[in-house]
This record gives sequence, structure tokens and C-alpha cells, in this order.
Amino acid sequence: MDINNLLGQFWQTKKHLTTAVLGAAGWDIRQFHGEASSGPQVFVYTFDQPTGFVWMCSMPRVRFVEVTTEISKKPKMYEAIRSGLLFVLFGAVSGNLPPPSSGGDWEQQLGLLLAFYAGTTRTLELANKMQGGGHFIVMNYRKSKDEKESNLRPFVLADTGNTVLSADALAGYIEQVMEIDQVRHPEWFR
Repeated sequence: MDINNLLGQFWQTKKHLTTAVLGAAGWDIRQFHGEASSGPQVFVYTFDQPTGFVWMCSMPRVRFVEVTTEISKKPKMYEAIRSGLLFVLFGAVSGNLPPPSSGGDWEQQLGLLLAFYAGTTRTLELANKMQGGGHFIVMNYRKSKDEKESNLRPFVLADTGNTVLSADALAGYIEQVMEIDQVRHPEWFR
């Protein structure tokens, strides 16, 4: 019995099953890393309000907690993290993608920057650093798709059995948060 062959078959089967589940939930799967996607996850999403751009990734829960805890201890880096996140996000939204770097391609960069950003927020602290998993969502409010000034607005949803939110469910939560924010912060929308 070739253990490496069996392990390869296992990860290939996991990839097919997971991509089928994600596809059924309304997500377009461009990258899948079986080993990184196994076990308890934190799901990270971003939404750009004027364009409707939505993107999602998952990260092993232990790794997410490690990264966000480490970043939370480095407040001098917070502004650079926010700027880097917006740079990659604006590139993804406009189709002017940043080149691959030592941090990986734009999707790997975006996922890592979203985790870094999470570590800078009070939202994450209030959610017990998401040690129990869940969904960390970052909305990017700006007045128009050409505007570079924006407000990042994070929120957290509880764990849903270590499964991704469907695209429709995420859209519903985003709509609810936007309704609240339009009342509390109308200046973000004018």
C-alpha cells in the first residue's frame, strides 16, 4: 500500500467535494488548498460597496488567531496594513491586479492583509479573537468607485458549523449592516 498515493487521492477527493459545496453556495473557486482548508477555519470576506465586489477565503483557525494576535501587538503597523489592504482591494476591484510578491499572488495577499487588518480592530477583540471560529467580514464604504478615500467597516458573525456562508446569506447580512450604517453614519454614503 502506497501511503503517498492514498494521501494524494484523499486530498483530490477533498478538493472535489469542497469545491462542489462552495460552488453550490454560490462561490467561484479559483484557488483551493486542501491541507490549509482542512480542520477548523475562520472565513474572511470583503465587500466593496460602490462596485458590489465580493471576495472570500478561509484560514485555519489556529493560524488566524496567531496572525491576528501578533499584529494586534504592533500598532505602529496599523496604517501600513490598512493602506496595503486598500491597495490590493482596489487593484482587485478595478482589474489592475498587483503583481505577485513574496506574499503570493493578489488573492493570497488579500487574504493575509484581511487577517492582518482583523488584528487591528476592536471588533475582533469583542469577538474573543474568533478563537471559536466564525466569519470576519470587511465592508469598504466609499462614495463612488473612483474614490480612493474609504471607510473600512468590519463585523463578525458566529461560527456556522465550520462552513462558509452562502453568497446569498452573506449578501443578506451585508444588506442588514448597510441599513444600520445608513442610519448611524449617513456621511459614509454621501
